[in-house]
Amino acid sequence: MTSKMASAGERKVVLVTRRTRLEELVTRHHTLAQAKFYLEHLGADFADYVRENAAYAKSLDTVVTTLQGWGRWQMVDRGFLTNFVFGADDIVVALGQDGLVANTMKYLDGQPLTRQKYLAPDVVAAFGDIVARVATGLKDFRHAGLERDLQWDLRRAGPVALHLLKSVTDQKQRDRIAKAMIMAVKRLQPLASELRMQAIHHDITDDNVVATPNASRRLMPDGVIDFGDVLYGWLVADLAVTCAALLHHADGDPFFILPAVKAFHARYPLNQAELKALWPLIVARAGVLVASSEQQLSIDPDNDYVLGNIDHERMIFEVATSVPYPLMEAAILEAAGALPEAPDVTVSH
Repeated sequence: MTSKMASAGERKVVLVTRRTRLEELVTRHHTLAQAKFYLEHLGADFADYVRENAAYAKSLDTVVTTLQGWGRWQMVDRGFLTNFVFGADDIVVALGQDGLVANTMKYLDGQPLTRQKYLAPDVVAAFGDIVARVATGLKDFRHAGLERDLQWDLRRAGPVALHLLKSVTDQKQRDRIAKAMIMAVKRLQPLASELRMQAIHHDITDDNVVATPNASRRLMPDGVIDFGDVLYGWLVADLAVTCAALLHHADGDPFFILPAVKAFHARYPLNQAELKALWPLIVARAGVLVASSEQQLSIDPDNDYVLGNIDHERMIFEVATSVPYPLMEAAILEAAGALPEAPDVTVSH
């Protein structure tokens, strides 16, 4: 027996909402005044939270007005999703910071590599190759929505990190991150005009790569998920994000990323400026990651998502800042076959 799928107008829309950061703080501290006092004590900008809350309320009003003209609809807070029963024909609309992140991994072949402590050199190289393939596919993609402000855009890494650090209470850690970001930005500035721009995925990490076993039963990257951070940015930043993520598998060895660099460059060659900018961008990515998590923990110390990632991010930052820039620049240039040859020296007596 078969049943006919409901037509679009007959299907119920389930609108999934979430509390804003301001609403979360008011819930925790009971009043708006207490929430404001808490944020200002940490050095955070209360006005940012108010603007975000107002923007969300306006968007929610727009969506609700639209759905009222649709027909059947229902609103549910994402906190109740685990107990919510969806109909087979329901249309799900998510409104919020990151939308509704569905656990698509359970429906895909393969698995992420986040919890794999060791990654062999050919696996690391496969990461670089897959980033290059995605970048090649996005090279000519154009859309007005790609021009957007994200805190993860490495073109803005310096100001973003310094803003996030205002809320970090650990002065020693705050100073270390700030110093690393300033040094990275200084090295990037003279190179920026030569860094190519295009649509990039900007989040090809061990969380967002699907791996399946090869003939030797080794898990190899062969797919990418989560295109939520796609933007118009520096091509080399795409590789930098991936290399930064790989550092928490590196057991303290920054040269661990070189197979990825070599593989990316073989498929999508980088220019000299991009190769020189790669390590400063990796440091910048590490700085933004750890600054963001430290800021979130200063505001919400029980945030399970942040607590689950902070150790990896601190490790990434430690490895990224453990080696001199000239050494990593030379290693990257050599891996790409772009290291200038030493001049012949003739010794006469």
